[in-house]
Amino acid sequence: MNLILAPLFALFNAPFYRQVQKSRVSQGILYMIVLSLVTTLIMIFAAMTRLMPAADQFMRWVQQDMPRLTWTPEGLVMDAQSPYIMVHPELGPLMSFDTTIQDITIDEMGDVMMFVTARRLYVRQGLNQVRTYDLMQPATQLGEGERAPQAVSITPDLVQQFYDSLKPWVLFIGAVFFFVLLVIWKLLVAFLYAWVGLLINFMRRSKLGFGQIYNTTLFAMTAAIVIQWLRLLVPPLSLIPFGILGSIAVTVGYLFFAVKFTEEKGAGTPPGVPGQSTS
Repeated sequence: MNLILAPLFALFNAPFYRQVQKSRVSQGILYMIVLSLVTTLIMIFAAMTRLMPAADQFMRWVQQDMPRLTWTPEGLVMDAQSPYIMVHPELGPLMSFDTTIQDITIDEMGDVMMFVTARRLYVRQGLNQVRTYDLMQPATQLGEGERAPQAVSITPDLVQQFYDSLKPWVLFIGAVFFFVLLVIWKLLVAFLYAWVGLLINFMRRSKLGFGQIYNTTLFAMTAAIVIQWLRLLVPPLSLIPFGILGSIAVTVGYLFFAVKFTEEKGAGTPPGVPGQSTS
């Protein structure tokens, strides 16, 4: 089976599905891994052409608007007057700095997503939930004989350098996790669709085994996956409603075609009863 041409044949070719029903399940799993890899590459392309430019623009705003900070063993020092609030032109207040205090409450955070004090970083994770990070932790976890630095400058240029060095790693690690989870998800979803294939299988005279149906399902999911590719590659198409219900409808339709309409003429005809057809 040619896995390169398989996505094309899986869209319209009944003889191809007959061949699939005679092949090993491992080929279907390999096929889904290939489709998931292509999906991951398309996601990387979409991220680099849409998400990354927006992230770069956001970091340019951060670089222009953030105050200069200096970390010391006693706490953060800021070169601006406290409190200092970073207000994004579109998103509104995002981050507040007040190095004259050490601790705050949730109510004192206001509407900002992050709040920095002399010794703490507060990150909002919900309406009534805030996670706290100790900014002095590096100084308290020194080994024997180690001395904490007296001062470390946190400048906009340093933040930009950190972002530039972190960006490719985030993209790579995110792509790996996305690919692995996508393969697992598709194989599990195919298992659920296969039970629908079993119901369709009752309409056949020559019944298929569950392994054959599962293998057929992996290829019948092609159309829905291709539609997802097109929606990622052509942004205007993403405005057309499709979603989970559309994916289910397309996949079940192809599964019906791949299970029911691939039954060869005369298959399952009892001996001595000529002229019967299952097409």
